[in-house]
Amino acid sequence: MLIGPSCFSIFMIFKKADHNNTRIVIIYILLGFCWNLFFVVLLDLFVMDKSLHSLLVIAEIWVFIGCSAFFLHSFIQRKSLALRESEEIFQATFEQTAVGIAHVAFNGNWLRVNRKLCEILGYSAEELMALTFKDITNPEEPFTSTGMCRGELTFKRKDGTTFPALVSSAVFKDSSGLEKTSMVIRDISEMKRTEEALRASE
Repeated sequence: MLIGPSCFSIFMIFKKADHNNTRIVIIYILLGFCWNLFFVVLLDLFVMDKSLHSLLVIAEIWVFIGCSAFFLHSFIQRKSLALRESEEIFQATFEQTAVGIAHVAFNGNWLRVNRKLCEILGYSAEELMALTFKDITNPEEPFTSTGMCRGELTFKRKDGTTFPALVSSAVFKDSSGLEKTSMVIRDISEMKRTEEALRASE
């Protein structure tokens, strides 16, 4: 009777824990198991009245469930706060960085773009999200249909002008396990003009 509710409570906590909190969960499991075993032994030794024995067992079950629920609530609350802070930091970094950053689906659709990328390409975020990676790159340059690429590519702005950019990308999985591409795009037009000016002056 004791093990069922205890295991359920621990299972729920374990599902919410990441690798950094595994030790906490294991300690909680061990302490809960030891307490249940100790309590049962005490009851068997000192409580002879079966009615009282059953009443104490039921009371212990509810106490343990209550403690587990409190622990679980506190644990999830702390994790939610940490996750919210992490998302806020990521959002600030994503939007305020000096290079273009985007998340791209494997079919080439833009999933998320930052302000700098919109500024570089001359599109609003809504306009860019309606396009694909192929729509704004030179079709003669090699890259996969997923938008995976690394090196220099030529991009096309909304006004039709083109510019060179250094691109680096990496594949990651979102919370649902879906693979996406994270892409960093840096406009190197000014660097190219400087290089050409230096060569011309030699």
